[in-house]
Amino acid sequence: MLPSHHQSNVIYQFVCHFDSRYVGRTSQRLEERIKQHIPKSIVNPPTPHIRQSLPRRGKATNPPQFHQYAIGQHLDNAQCASHYNQDKFSVLARARTPFHLSALEATFIKSRNPLLCSTCVLYAKLQMVCHSLKSDASLPQ
Repeated sequence: MLPSHHQSNVIYQFVCHFDSRYVGRTSQRLEERIKQHIPKSIVNPPTPHIRQSLPRRGKATNPPQFHQYAIGQHLDNAQCASHYNQDKFSVLARARTPFHLSALEATFIKSRNPLLCSTCVLYAKLQMVCHSLKSDASLPQ
């Protein structure tokens, strides 16, 4: 049997240091999906002995990095980033077909009610509202 991070067509769970959870599905190898979730600043943190250049007056600085995935957002905004490692991910189930994968994911999300998945849904709804407001604002009065 393959190690869990090398399996595909799986339902997986991420549990952060403070017990926030995310349940997801992937048809690709789990290790590839993990790379998509985790911010590069956590995978390759800056080396402490390299002097960081400070922004000069009048120069634009880089905006904070935005992560489209809930785990990346959570790790960037929470203290658990310093405790991150790949062992925070685990395989909950393996699926036979794409439909089975979707059904299993829905079942695990419904039964475990993971906080980070709720955040994804809320974020998606907020994006729709913001988009709607922008569209309404551009209409002539």
